[in-house]
Amino acid sequence: MMLYYVNSPNYDVDRIRLKYIEPGHSVTASDAAHVQIEKQIRRTGKLFDFIDIVEAVTAAKCEPIPTAHHDFMDWRSGVCQKALK
Repeated sequence: MMLYYVNSPNYDVDRIRLKYIEPGHSVTASDAAHVQIEKQIRRTGKLFDFIDIVEAVTAAKCEPIPTAHHDFMDWRSGVCQKALK
């Protein structure tokens, strides 16, 4: 997606700056939920299909959001074809 913006004539982008958070130095509201989900998955054992994941998330007292194929975007490559040659 970043290449799309850099290579697109519609945007004047010559640089994209990526900033990463150092592990252990951030706390977000979702951290606690992810910890509970991971614990529940460890208790459950092996997950064999998506239903097992949904059940583990629900057992961790989180609400899974169901998705379907139309919820995802099909992004263009954004790679300059001239650069590949």
